Amino acid sequence: MRKIFIILFGILVLAPFSAHAESAYDRVMRTGVIRCAYFVVPPEFNKDPNTGKLSGIGYEVTEAVAHLLSLHVDWVEEVGFGEQAAGLSANRYDAVCSSVFNRASLSRVADFTIPFMYTPVGAFIRLGDSRFNKGVVSINDPSMTIATIDGAADEIADVDFPNARKFSMPQSSSIAMLLDSVATKKADVTFTYLANFYRYDKMNPGKLSVLKTDRPLRAYGNTLMIGRGESEFRDMLNTALNELLNSGAVDAIIAKYEAVPGSYYRVNSPYRQP
Repeated sequence: MRKIFIILFGILVLAPFSAHAESAYDRVMRTGVIRCAYFVVPPEFNKDPNTGKLSGIGYEVTEAVAHLLSLHVDWVEEVGFGEQAAGLSANRYDAVCSSVFNRASLSRVADFTIPFMYTPVGAFIRLGDSRFNKGVVSINDPSMTIATIDGAADEIADVDFPNARKFSMPQSSSIAMLLDSVATKKADVTFTYLANFYRYDKMNPGKLSVLKTDRPLRAYGNTLMIGRGESEFRDMLNTALNELLNSGAVDAIIAKYEAVPGSYYRVNSPYRQP
């Protein structure tokens, strides 16, 4: 009887630890499936509102990675900007596969693959607004208001332009709403990437313009985001991404969705052809 009690006690005490011991790599290898979360930011990640069909750069790159690894992708959950890392920690999915920026603030709670492209971030103002004649330094002033989305790129405003005010919008806000807040004078300037601006400008011509700078405010690496410390999983994904980069497959995917050339920066080849 005493032996039975000890065995049952051991099962009850150790079971929770063994249940949480499986790494993302082990789970993916056991199931043959990468569980991916995603967020919709065209053209990096698109979702048809009528059919639910997914597409975009991040989608195709992830599917190509899985194909090389003889794995399947299960697109399990759409997430907001601020809940991505929490979902990884809670084991709701194995990776966020929408082409996540490898920002320092996220590196405290998550890890990233190598970038498969880079996204330049610029400042956008109302067309003809003469207050910005001195360039980006004009933004860092208490009279200026920067439109931001909670949990997205607030650090650009906080780090580069701490004297300006912020017009914060909820996570559910679209990039179009962010840009529109400048057009409608709720804010004076906002930060996003060129592809977003080009798409907005096509639908709303003559409202906004790019604030000219010598270089982008940021050039974020677009990656797949995984749980902190998942080195085996990261190394496997990196190997597949390197193969896709070196074969030219990633460049072909980007070109397929890049409406205006130069919207995204390509990854340089790591070798030199003789």
